[in-house]
Amino acid sequence: MIYILEKTKNNSKYEVKYSRIESKDFDRNNLDRFLYDTKNSDDYKKHYSKIEKSKYLDKTLDFVDDEKDIILEKILKN
Repeated sequence: MIYILEKTKNNSKYEVKYSRIESKDFDRNNLDRFLYDTKNSDDYKKHYSKIEKSKYLDKTLDFVDDEKDIILEKILKN
């Protein structure tokens, strides 16, 4: 995992972009496409997650896209 941080003045909420390789046959030839393409493919998925700093204070940071995060929040509330 490569994680790049940028210091900002307003950092109570921020968006994290991350990607996941889905293909077991992924090789170096696919690397440029993976790094620079903004769209999903069968080989990889691009995700965006909104992070609230107060929500994760002293907790583990998870990389879950917004759609799944909404579902997980509902499960936690019930």
